[in-house]
Amino acid sequence: MEKILAFIDESGDPRFNEGASDRLEFSSILIEEEKKDTIIKHLIEIQKELNLTEFKSSRIRTEKRRIEILTRIQEVDFRFINLSIEKRKVFGKWTSNPNVFYKYTQKILHTELHRLYENRSVTIDKFGNEQYQNSLKEYLERNLQLELFGDIIMIGSAKDEILIQLADLVAGTQRLLRKNKFQKSNEINALLISKELHTLIWPDDFQRFLLGNIRKEQDKLIANISISYAERYVEEKRQNVENKHRIMILEYLLFQIKYVNPQSYTYSNELIDWLKEHEINYSDEEFRKEIIGRLRDDGVVIASSRKGLKIPVTEEELNEYLNYTSGRYLTIMRRLKETYKTLNGTSLGKLKIFESSEFDIHKELFKILDQ
Repeated sequence: MEKILAFIDESGDPRFNEGASDRLEFSSILIEEEKKDTIIKHLIEIQKELNLTEFKSSRIRTEKRRIEILTRIQEVDFRFINLSIEKRKVFGKWTSNPNVFYKYTQKILHTELHRLYENRSVTIDKFGNEQYQNSLKEYLERNLQLELFGDIIMIGSAKDEILIQLADLVAGTQRLLRKNKFQKSNEINALLISKELHTLIWPDDFQRFLLGNIRKEQDKLIANISISYAERYVEEKRQNVENKHRIMILEYLLFQIKYVNPQSYTYSNELIDWLKEHEINYSDEEFRKEIIGRLRDDGVVIASSRKGLKIPVTEEELNEYLNYTSGRYLTIMRRLKETYKTLNGTSLGKLKIFESSEFDIHKELFKILDQ
């Protein structure tokens, strides 16, 4: 198969603070290696004819000029794949760590390139300092297991690489288009679509990969029921202010399994800290009782183990949750039984607390433990 060259740049930023962009758009320009020199020559000719310093979106001052440039590059033999991210839909620790978030979003696009093109070389525009660029390259190679394939991922510069500039033009135009910044949006959209292979929408598109990658029918059933019930709870309870904090946590847990990693657990302190970022304070005990406990009381399936909390998507996770919960409960009951034996025996059965009807169920459980 002909080697594919990919050139990636982004528009927007990975930050979540005030003044940050509301979207992050990536474009990957794709060409066949044997055509690279011809394509670059063609782009340079267009650049000179249009009196352009660079093919960069931010340098284009008018909509008419943008349409003129997009029209001319229709002649060039390239295609592109986009990744579009609406940041308001992103939950989790990424919101306080933009460098980690940027690495993960790059991984989404590189995973798609890895799926489509076995024989490829990818050049990414520089982002951050040299140390971060190296860590990004190592992160992508490690997560995509590329160590044995040579220089598949390289760091380039838009200043020196006209194809990265082209990626900047496409990504920037896409971001402005999604923000409804153009009067002639239909014309601009049509010019982009003529060169587009497809666009990945994250997080919206990625739930399909979750159920699609589950092999066992039993696991698929568990995932379907657990996710569907949690989503239904969110929709039905959203209008009730009393449920606001519980819905926030449920949306967080749903986000983790649907769009990040369906196998990952989330520690309760991470969830508590996330609520604190929104000026909502719970102690660990209050969180377990008022948030997780109440969600479970309403039938939402939330598994827990020593690894944390999650919406279960496999039979193994459910079994782990049941064993973990029953193990803790049995330990508590055994300790309570020993306390009962000590107090009841020492008092010669005179402590009235053990004679109340409220204690009858405990006595029955003690009998079961003795079996």
